[in-house]
Amino acid sequence: REVARQFDLRAFRPMASGLETYKGRRRLDWILISRDLVFVESSVIPTASDHLAVSARIGLASSE
Repeated sequence: REVARQFDLRAFRPMASGLETYKGRRRLDWILISRDLVFVESSVIPTASDHLAVSARIGLASSE
């Protein structure tokens, strides 16, 4: 949270459940983006590791 706050970055649905990346219990792996971008979608991808991969489609924020 501190890094996101310090650099004015956002995460995809930071309080949402179902996005846990560490052993299915904690959300340790994040993608942070600037205010110039928007998340189109984000998901967690199973891997052979104890950490799951995080994937996101990102677009440009509207200039309006």
